[in-house]
Amino acid sequence: MRILIVLALLIVACPARAEDSPSDDAFMKSCLRLEDQGVDQVALETCTTALKFRNALKSGDKLGLAKLFSFPISREYPLAEINTPDEFVENWEDYFEAGAILELLSDNDNFLYSGGCRYSTECVQVGDLDIRIDSGIITVGTPSTPKYIERLEAAKKNEMAELHPVARGYRSVGMICDTPSKHIRIQDHHPEGYKYFAWKKGAALSSEPEIFLTGIITYESGRWARYTYIFKNEVYSYELGPVWQIGCMCEDDNFGNPYLTVFKSGKEISKQSCELSR
Repeated sequence: MRILIVLALLIVACPARAEDSPSDDAFMKSCLRLEDQGVDQVALETCTTALKFRNALKSGDKLGLAKLFSFPISREYPLAEINTPDEFVENWEDYFEAGAILELLSDNDNFLYSGGCRYSTECVQVGDLDIRIDSGIITVGTPSTPKYIERLEAAKKNEMAELHPVARGYRSVGMICDTPSKHIRIQDHHPEGYKYFAWKKGAALSSEPEIFLTGIITYESGRWARYTYIFKNEVYSYELGPVWQIGCMCEDDNFGNPYLTVFKSGKEISKQSCELSR
């Protein structure tokens, strides 16, 4: 049975004292009890990796902890990906606030969880930050610390200054992609809804987009992690999809570029791949 483990983290800058944390043996025994069909190699590797994570956290070894992570680490647009352990340490406070690390490290049973999460039945989401451990791989989710939000909002403000006024004021950017002739952005302008902007490929984004519409997002029946954006005016309908929810663990799916399908009066007139750039 494959185990995916999520760690909920509230971290202070100072390391915890060793006597406040359970021994390595106790930690491993607690971790391996999560495997209900016997201990297999995947379970052992997962718990061993979790132990390395815990010990680096306990000692306050930021760089050593970051070296356990899988890179690149995605961040919300327009923040760039984090590509190295050194870069992660530079952004440490975006992910880990000062908090109850001593309590976290002293409780084996609450340090690790498995069972189900919002993207898969094999893991759970706990706390504000997802850190999934699968065998020897540690994947870091999107944080929501005040420091991260401050950095994100500053980046959005700078990026919006380069856009045409009609495309400013977004809450988040859902997609950026290119067809052979168009540069397309889909943005969440909550509470107004999702907006579709299309420029001629190569045009400055400070220029007025050729098309801008407000639309909706529709989820496939029985497949909530896969969805399509739909935008309409009096004559044309623009559908962009399928798109997969960030963090989805849908292993049977092909995570390729979405298609932009254009309908005129309900009849399909074009369908083009839209190459993702974000």
